[in-house]
Amino acid sequence: MHLASNVPGRAIMQFHDNDAFRIENKVVVLQPNKELLEFEMKNDTVLIPTKLNKKMAKDALAHVTTASYLYKERKYRMKNKK
Repeated sequence: MHLASNVPGRAIMQFHDNDAFRIENKVVVLQPNKELLEFEMKNDTVLIPTKLNKKMAKDALAHVTTASYLYKERKYRMKNKK
């Protein structure tokens, strides 16, 4: 699977019940029973709090929810290509 060169890199991260969704240097953090938080990453250890981008927050929730569903339902395997 390949993404077009103009599609920004992204990642989904999880630790216990906490999730994060990253696109380039922006990260949305999702924690149970708490408001979503957004940060700008200056490097791997420096996170600057920023105003929550509602579109990115919606995308974060969709990605994290979908990944969780696919894992729980064991639907994460790709079909063999011939």
